Amino acid sequence: MNSFLNASGRLLKYFFVLLGMFMFMRLLFLFRFGNAKLASTYGSDLLRAFKVGALFDIQTILYGLTPLVLMYLFSGLFAKKKREKLFQGFTRGYLLSVTAIYALILLCDQQFYSFFQNHLNVLAFGLVEDDTMAVITSMWTDHPVIRMCVAMVFIVYVSRKMLISIFEAKKQERIYSTPAKIFLPLLLIGGIVLGLRGSIGTFPLQIDSASVSENAFVNKVPLHGVYTLIKAFGKKDNVRTKQQPEELLKKAGFGSLREAYAVRWQLPADSVPGDSVDFFFRKTKKNTFLEKNPPHVVFFMMEGMGRHYLTFDSEKLNLTGALRKHLKEDFVFYNFLPAHNGTINSLEALAFNVLEPPISATPQRFKTYKSSVAYPFKQAGYSTHFISGGHITWRNLHQMLPLNYFDESYGKSGVLKNVKNAEAGATWGVYDEYLFEDALQKLREAKEPQFIFAQSMTNHTPYELPDHYQTLPLELNDEIRPLFSKSDDEVIKCFEAYQYANHQLGVFMDKLKDSPMAKNTIVVATGDHNIRNLVNYDLLNDQMSKRSVPMYIYIPKAYQQGITVNTERYGSHKDIFPTIFNLSLSEQKYFQAGNDLFASDTGQIFYAKNIAHRVQADSVDMEKSLRVQQAEEALTKYYFNENY
Repeated sequence: MNSFLNASGRLLKYFFVLLGMFMFMRLLFLFRFGNAKLASTYGSDLLRAFKVGALFDIQTILYGLTPLVLMYLFSGLFAKKKREKLFQGFTRGYLLSVTAIYALILLCDQQFYSFFQNHLNVLAFGLVEDDTMAVITSMWTDHPVIRMCVAMVFIVYVSRKMLISIFEAKKQERIYSTPAKIFLPLLLIGGIVLGLRGSIGTFPLQIDSASVSENAFVNKVPLHGVYTLIKAFGKKDNVRTKQQPEELLKKAGFGSLREAYAVRWQLPADSVPGDSVDFFFRKTKKNTFLEKNPPHVVFFMMEGMGRHYLTFDSEKLNLTGALRKHLKEDFVFYNFLPAHNGTINSLEALAFNVLEPPISATPQRFKTYKSSVAYPFKQAGYSTHFISGGHITWRNLHQMLPLNYFDESYGKSGVLKNVKNAEAGATWGVYDEYLFEDALQKLREAKEPQFIFAQSMTNHTPYELPDHYQTLPLELNDEIRPLFSKSDDEVIKCFEAYQYANHQLGVFMDKLKDSPMAKNTIVVATGDHNIRNLVNYDLLNDQMSKRSVPMYIYIPKAYQQGITVNTERYGSHKDIFPTIFNLSLSEQKYFQAGNDLFASDTGQIFYAKNIAHRVQADSVDMEKSLRVQQAEEALTKYYFNENY
């Protein structure tokens, strides 16, 4: 027992070393991403943040140290010499490894926050599930990799010195009294259990415990990347399991599918049909004009097309280029949110109506879903295409798309083949102008109605642009400069790519409107997510600006008949294709994920929904809106659960 207590005492000393490292990283996080106003405005909240943060640190450190304590507890089974070797050699190696892993994750977490404005989460798995080399290239260009490596070497060096000092073999072993041998182990084990639980209250420490303030940034201070990454691993695995249908509905507060459907569409329960298929699909109205004149439909999912940057647009800070006049001429919804804050999540929500998590990395990608947005067009006799500026093998799209009603799907190599003199960047794929030109060629050559779903890539770090592109004026002014957490050079580089993507979309619209195709082509564009690496939105406490994207839509005059135009309506990705279907198709079934934004039915509840933020107009009944959202999510989850 003396050996156990002496070894545990040394381990306790190193526990405080690790605790100091975690607290230092939290201070560094606060100084890097916070500002001077926080201390005066949210001083008491920051104190609570550090107090709760210490609990998260203690819990995380104990996860790493507890295996050693257990080894010490059973050390009496070993001979004295072997025991001493375990206590000294193995302990030092183990603790050095744990320290290095913790330090690496904490450093990466800060860089992750600098781009995504969140601690490490499921998006971090993109390094493996995404185009790995492209992600590594972006990391190299966007982050101080060399400085991080130097910091890691320094941390490991200092840690090794401290470990040698604490676990020095020649130190005199302390002899404990019998009462101490009984009391101290119980105290140690009790302390570990309490530390792992993180609370003496009813509920153990959990991620919601970090909510200590009304300020979004202050609520990020208690958390750290090791904790959130562990939670992300759990979420990544758990949400991909099939659930019992009754339990799924019960969790959402519904006793049956019929009840969920009635709430979703604000119908009397006794009027809801009994056929379960009808719970998931609606049908567009009969329209003889559309039957005789089916329009082409082109949808662009634009990389990083956030709404907030559009508010900076001016002659001197030109962020829209050729797109500016089209934003004025056509319809744009600005009270609009993406489904998610990552590309693959938003793509699956748009193309297949998947809520979460992405199914492209699971066996579900080999299934066929009538929730695919290509399904109604295919049933109506359209030729359906998916074009990506990147690799079509990205996230297994090449396996999912052909099974889900897309006649043709290709990426970078196809665009380079189809478009004369097309060029690609070194990292992510072809430049946007060639993606748009490919789509135009399809429309020019079309002998039947076309549905094109296109994914742009250029507005993505490391922000590679074609050599021939002449950047339009980008002058930062003193009014907006304080918003940015990056240097002027970094801001301009980001704005150049944002401008380029918007400008090329504008050039596409110029060409389309100057052609006969302008009379029968509907064009829709939105962002997959906002870019968050320039402005610290948490400090602004502005979640709508942090998440929002615009939805741009061009509708030829002949196809505007009977629509109600109110671009102040709140909406999100879920509403895009229900809107498109009702503009373009006659009597076709479609997956009822959201609302038709041009519907005249004022009984609908219009709201914007993102995985991390929801909002609706002040005039909307909050309780009713939330209930409708719950029903919508329950129906969608039920559909994919049953098709697992």
